[in-house]
Amino acid sequence: METEAGKLIMLVDDSVEILQALSFFLEMNGFRVICAENGQEALEKLRSLTEQPKLIVLDMMMPIMDGFAFRKEQMGDPSLAAIPVVVTTALSGNAIGAINKEDFPRILRKPIVAEELLDAIADTNAA
Repeated sequence: METEAGKLIMLVDDSVEILQALSFFLEMNGFRVICAENGQEALEKLRSLTEQPKLIVLDMMMPIMDGFAFRKEQMGDPSLAAIPVVVTTALSGNAIGAINKEDFPRILRKPIVAEELLDAIADTNAA
């Protein structure tokens, strides 16, 4: 997959191990990465950045502010609402089915398959 050098992606997950692994993988594929360990931290970072990421990879189940609350806040902020989101989750099939597809159009099941993540990035035009 060809990427425009250095496109910025934000990873939001409460697992430091997942953040480290995905950051390494994305950086090896030519992306720049910024990380947050919960939705509140992600919003604070997004609102302080001079360059917005091309994509947010968002875990749903996190302490402090989960993915649902983050997305509600993101969509309510005109400066952040246009940033596409790819959800990552360990939720079961029934719980995933209950997620509003308009709010979360792309959902990846954990454990994340590297090729699926790159496909999701390409589908959101962030690549």
